Amino acid sequence: LGEISIYTTATKNSIRWKQIPPLRRSIHEVPGLRDFLVWRWRKGVEDSGGRVPPWDPDIDENDNWILPPNWLTIPQIIAVLFPGDSAAHEIVWEAHDPSQPITTIALLDAGDFCTPKAISYRIEVLFAKDGDELFAIIDAADAARSLGMCRTERGLQALAQLIDQKVSDLGLASALVESIVAHGPEAIPHRGRLGEIAEHFGAFVTDEAIEPFPHPLTFHTPDAQRYRIRVALRILDDLIAFRKREGVD
Repeated sequence: LGEISIYTTATKNSIRWKQIPPLRRSIHEVPGLRDFLVWRWRKGVEDSGGRVPPWDPDIDENDNWILPPNWLTIPQIIAVLFPGDSAAHEIVWEAHDPSQPITTIALLDAGDFCTPKAISYRIEVLFAKDGDELFAIIDAADAARSLGMCRTERGLQALAQLIDQKVSDLGLASALVESIVAHGPEAIPHRGRLGEIAEHFGAFVTDEAIEPFPHPLTFHTPDAQRYRIRVALRILDDLIAFRKREGVD
């Protein structure tokens, strides 16, 4: 499980940041693996008194690390290897820790879970106001990106509702703009408001060519966030121009 979890961690992070996974393996084709993962998870929960213990490494009296049981990596493994699987969906929710929304959203994305329950949770995180404001903004941006991956009507309505409010954080604004534009033609009615957001944050869209941004490790820099707003709006403008040429209402 430990070795498989290393692979699925890289794959999950690639999905989250819309990159090509660095490795591609056919681990999911191993006969009986999915059923074993389900069984091992159920057994681990049962042996832990019917609860999922926290992922909380510790240090013993000899300063040696005490690592959590490796079966706690199963939610990530099964979501990545078996996207869309109903048992994987159940396990993700059984592992859900309300204090770690980014972890749950990452697992939902890795498993391509856009169920009504999953969409509702993303929307809940998008509008959450509890706790530290900075973490709430980070969580909201993650939820916005996740809703953009699912591209549902409910998700678009929630994104549009938030962007109609005062958005003061550039990172959240870029996530909202990208995710709304990801909905394709349904984003066109929101072009005016998206343009206002871009102007507010200095992400002006011009006719000049937009050069590719460097390494993805710069994903969270202000320049990268403005770049993503410009690219998203250029995509939307191209779509509007195409539909106009084709006579599509």
